Amino acid sequence: GGVAQTRFGNVQVQITVSNGKITSAKALQAPNRDFRSQSISQQAIPYLIEETLAANGSNIQGVGGASYTSQGWYDSLVSALSQAGMK
Repeated sequence: GGVAQTRFGNVQVQITVSNGKITSAKALQAPNRDFRSQSISQQAIPYLIEETLAANGSNIQGVGGASYTSQGWYDSLVSALSQAGMK
């Protein structure tokens, strides 16, 4: 997906799609401007990956306490889904 700019750094999501299903997701970029944003990213990204796989799309809840990272993930995920021909 495209790079989503957040207040604390960029977020970029890469998904793998097979037979119309998201089979993997990972963060190519995550907020890391300072120790706190690195720590939040390390905690939030695994949950965002889990949510993405479970939703098989962009209908994710996000992670409490990681609103900027969650919004950046969502924005990049929507872009990745579009590139993959999914909604």
